[in-house]
Amino acid sequence: MFQYCMLPKEDRLDSHKKIFGADHEKKSNEVEKCITALPLVKLTMTACVEGEDEIVVGDILTCRLEVKYHNLAKG
Repeated sequence: MFQYCMLPKEDRLDSHKKIFGADHEKKSNEVEKCITALPLVKLTMTACVEGEDEIVVGDILTCRLEVKYHNLAKG
């Protein structure tokens, strides 16, 4: 779902023609309204031991979580 929503609008509209057929314009508008309302969030997590190539028992693990909001208005 996330990958579909992140496609360029033109690519999504092309697929709507194939999926919905003759009634694609009305349904495309509904789909696009839904996509603009969705909270599109991409989470990325990494875990490592700073200064080490391997993680072994007793190491202090550092976890980093990156959150990117793709549908959030500025401000």
